[in-house]
Amino acid sequence: PYVYIASNNQLHVMDISDPAAPTLEFSLAVPTTFEVMRISGNHIITLGAGNLYVIDIANPLAPQLADSLTTLEDAWELAVSGNRA
Repeated sequence: PYVYIASNNQLHVMDISDPAAPTLEFSLAVPTTFEVMRISGNHIITLGAGNLYVIDIANPLAPQLADSLTTLEDAWELAVSGNRA
């Protein structure tokens, strides 16, 4: 099992199969800091500094930035339902 941690402009993937000794497996830099993060299926959708980012986590040990969109204004909340954000 893995846990995803947003920290500033990094997405960290931690292996928590041994809860007493979690290990950092991967870090992915994104162009801005995270304000909001949601998981839907094999994707993480994030907001930060007027941008929406979609990160593909189909392979949890190698997440990849799949797409991005500049929003009209800074957004502070994100709702995800199925494949819609």
